[in-house]
Amino acid sequence: MVLWFLTLAALGIPHILADTHVLGALSPHHAVGFAFRHPFIAFIAMGAVVLSVTGAEALYADMGHFGSTLEFVVLQQAAADDHLLDLRRAFADQQHRGLAV
Repeated sequence: MVLWFLTLAALGIPHILADTHVLGALSPHHAVGFAFRHPFIAFIAMGAVVLSVTGAEALYADMGHFGSTLEFVVLQQAAADDHLLDLRRAFADQQHRGLAV
């Protein structure tokens, strides 16, 4: 993870130094002004931020519970396959008894 952030810094710092005006975006008065000028859009944007953060937290928690995302997907697929097999058996049983069309 350190390598990832070092790469981001190495790629971003030259561009920030070339145009330091972009550092003004870190000031919260831009966000406050946007919220007052466009309250509905700001509300939707903040809702999207909350959903993104909670979704990322849920994904992180799932990875902690299941060990890896691949294992989680495999377990979900196995459960789905087992459920599908149960549905097929029930349908075949209904056909055998003449209940299904």
